[in-house]
Amino acid sequence: MTTLQDMKKEALRRMEKIGLHTPLCANDAGEDMLFYSDGYSIQPIEKNEEIKRKVQAFQEENPDKQIYFILLTESNLGTLLNYLFVTDNEEEWTYDESDLNEGYAFCYVENLTFPDCSEYGTIGIQKIDSGIKRIS
Repeated sequence: MTTLQDMKKEALRRMEKIGLHTPLCANDAGEDMLFYSDGYSIQPIEKNEEIKRKVQAFQEENPDKQIYFILLTESNLGTLLNYLFVTDNEEEWTYDESDLNEGYAFCYVENLTFPDCSEYGTIGIQKIDSGIKRIS
């Protein structure tokens, strides 16, 4: 059985793979922290109450998933929160690794403008100076 600690270790490994610095994952007290990027900077979710509330709701509804990073993007479909996560199904990790190697990530995309358009899917991601951004 996959534990929360196993998922956190996998999340840290993925963050390193896509170029996110793992020291960002804990605050001074050693508590887990979660960050989001708007394509220009990386911020802790605590700085955005709406994102914090949405993430907490997702995590409560999906205890089998551990979010490790969030991409905030604007598109012609609205404002999107792209949750990059690890599942408790270790068999999927190999496929996720392959996708990350190709510049893709399976995630949940929450559409803040049109909630009915929220869905799971694969997005293209790219490393940039300030972290990563969604490119497709």
